[in-house]
Amino acid sequence: MPSLVFMDEKFCIGGLDQDGRDTAKGIPGASWSKSLMAYTWKPEYKTYKTIKQQFLGINISEDVQTWVDKFLAACKRFEHMKSVGDVELPVELGKKLFPYQRVGARFMYKAKRVINADDMGLGKTLQAICASQMTGSDCILVVTLNSLKFTWEAEIHKWTDSPVTVIDGDKKHKQKAIDSFQGGFLIVNYESFKLFPELWECEWDVSIFDEAHRLKNPKAQHTVACKRVKSKWMWLLTGTPMENAPGELWSLLNALFPNTFSSYWRFVDQYCVVNEFTDGDKTIRVPGCASYPK
Repeated sequence: MPSLVFMDEKFCIGGLDQDGRDTAKGIPGASWSKSLMAYTWKPEYKTYKTIKQQFLGINISEDVQTWVDKFLAACKRFEHMKSVGDVELPVELGKKLFPYQRVGARFMYKAKRVINADDMGLGKTLQAICASQMTGSDCILVVTLNSLKFTWEAEIHKWTDSPVTVIDGDKKHKQKAIDSFQGGFLIVNYESFKLFPELWECEWDVSIFDEAHRLKNPKAQHTVACKRVKSKWMWLLTGTPMENAPGELWSLLNALFPNTFSSYWRFVDQYCVVNEFTDGDKTIRVPGCASYPK
């Protein structure tokens, strides 16, 4: 009985007789690999089900079964998002949103930890403000560029009745503003945020990181500070979640899901199509490397 295994990050069936080869050739996406002397397929769940139907009783290797289990678990996690349209928007504010903005605001509210990567000008700020009102929260952190602090303040006042505290001025004035904060929105730029541990050690209801590609360097002080924030809802707003390299996207995912995306090396191995990765004096071969640097 043939076995379905992973080879070179592809589904692979080898050792087939003529009838088996004819059957494999007829499965959509089949490709003959001379180096493996086997038929291979891009790993997709639809292909997996077809192979099982065509090769009744085929042995499924442990690594293929692990892939299938992860895929089904991911489908289950996102199943609840099908009902995203059932979430109520703030009545007056919701009427002023475009349909796609309503979808975005509902998604941000329901998914809780999200990268909103809409293009510039599509209203990521408005979607975040609307979603924050849906949470009913009164302790909302906004970290943005220094040039955008007062733009955020104006937008919040335009769309909501929530109080807004902007951290601005010299260090003394900034500290006074932080100490006097009693709820609503607190807006601060990245450079100031890293200087006040009480901001990143506070437990916020909602944290919003605007122009979140600023978190692409995981070693930067402001990135380290931002990743220490604890909040039920965390939204990263950026039209360019990955500008130059996969590590920039990983850093954002690590901020949202530090347990799931704890290792950059594992991220590269699982999601990046490269033969070799070098970081300083460390070099690993990916995908399929046996171990990962810690």
